Amino acid sequence: LSELGRHREAVKLFRDTLTARERITGPSSQESLVAANNLASSLCKDSREQEAKEVLEKTLASCHRVLGEDHPLSLSSASNLAVVLHKLGNRVQATELHTRVQCQREGARCKDLHHAPEGPTSRCKRNVPEQGESEEEVLRLLTGMGIPRERSATYLPSLLAAGFDTEAAFETL
Repeated sequence: LSELGRHREAVKLFRDTLTARERITGPSSQESLVAANNLASSLCKDSREQEAKEVLEKTLASCHRVLGEDHPLSLSSASNLAVVLHKLGNRVQATELHTRVQCQREGARCKDLHHAPEGPTSRCKRNVPEQGESEEEVLRLLTGMGIPRERSATYLPSLLAAGFDTEAAFETL
């Protein structure tokens, strides 16, 4: 339904699915958490970002508690929350969360090569391209953000012309 632009109907269907999953498998089951992610995605497509944010914050907390912070569903939930935060105008928070997710996905490699202390937290410095980086370096960073290489390559000229940064990637891609 969402693919057909019938977002309100999709939200209802995903909400019903989440309710059924929670009743059958429990509110913290992996199936329920996936259903909550799907509901949040549908809410976002229906321009209900604040509701999506609330669902994702609750889902992410449950994912961390039940599955751990490095579980793929936890990382996916956090990445989805970063997108919603960006749409709500919380670009700094969105970029920080996305960077944290990317560092968790890169695991030890990120910790060994890219972490540097910045205030009270650490973040992966390589997630934000610097001025003058080559096209290949920017493509590598985009694919590291989970954006398919083919799609990244299509938008690369406009991203570079705009002085590529993480925000430009969120807005363009």
